[in-house]
Amino acid sequence: RMQKTFYLLLASSTVVLASCGDLAIAPQAQLSDQDVQALVVRLDGTMMGFLDDVWGSSSVSPSSAGTALGDDPRVWNYSWWKTRDCHTAGSFTAEGSGQRTWDADALTFDVASSGTKTRVGCARPGDEVTITVDGIGDWTHQRHYLGGEAGLSTKGREPTGSWITTYDGAFDWAKSSGENGSCTYELTSTIDTEANTKTLVGTYCDRVIDRSKTWRKVDDG
Repeated sequence: RMQKTFYLLLASSTVVLASCGDLAIAPQAQLSDQDVQALVVRLDGTMMGFLDDVWGSSSVSPSSAGTALGDDPRVWNYSWWKTRDCHTAGSFTAEGSGQRTWDADALTFDVASSGTKTRVGCARPGDEVTITVDGIGDWTHQRHYLGGEAGLSTKGREPTGSWITTYDGAFDWAKSSGENGSCTYELTSTIDTEANTKTLVGTYCDRVIDRSKTWRKVDDG
């Protein structure tokens, strides 16, 4: 009987010690599902805005000489840098480099690029509070067009194929309510120009992201 009592006390002590150990580890603060979805949309929206501005403009000059005039296909090397103020405070900055390729025989215009993006004190309204983000990440992008003439701008060309953008990186976040934490993300955005759809899939702050929507409004008139 004494031996059974000893084992019982030992088991009870083990449970108490384990419980004390659990209490010593504070749970890490997390963003809500609404916060995560909002941050994902803003990240993709801001980057796509930058990219649309770059490719839709002929004012972005090549950073170094491409193929000689008259050669086919013609290739331009370029680099660019853009920044925007965030909604409440801070900035979102992106820079990149890559190539634009024009094939006069096939009438194709292709873009391939990659670079970095940085958010510094980037504050935006979130789920009932303001969320401030600081972090850096990488991106890649490709898009394709048909038609047009030799030149840097995408104006007058018809989108074709799949346009793919990838994002990966990490950031620290802080809420105006006092909570703070850190996150990593890895996302892929795919525009199917023929189906007129855009999908965004991957992970963000340990959440699975799977979003799909119509890419461009269709003019029925």
